[in-house]
Amino acid sequence: MSRAFPVIFEDSRDLIERLEREGERVAERMETCRKAMLIARAMILVGAALFLVDLLGFVRLAPTLALLGLGGAIAGIVIYGAHHSTRVEADEQLRKIETERARLIDGLEFRGASLH
Repeated sequence: MSRAFPVIFEDSRDLIERLEREGERVAERMETCRKAMLIARAMILVGAALFLVDLLGFVRLAPTLALLGLGGAIAGIVIYGAHHSTRVEADEQLRKIETERARLIDGLEFRGASLH
């Protein structure tokens, strides 16, 4: 057996392990974005509800509270948009990592023990 095969095999294994670790980091970032987007949705809902309840006259709130609701809704929209775009980018990055990992694994030639 030549020395080139074990070196290439080890290099590929190391690269696969690095890709797996990077994939885990990207997946964690996606989960953080998902949670932030959920909080942002709640901010939009609560903020818009506060503002609309006051605007439509169902309940008279202090003007500060109505404006706070409007500001919360706007902030929620901004937070949602920022994390959504980050999540889309991370999803694309994760797909590239998984594709590269699969390509490396497919390229490995495993030599098993012969049963004969």
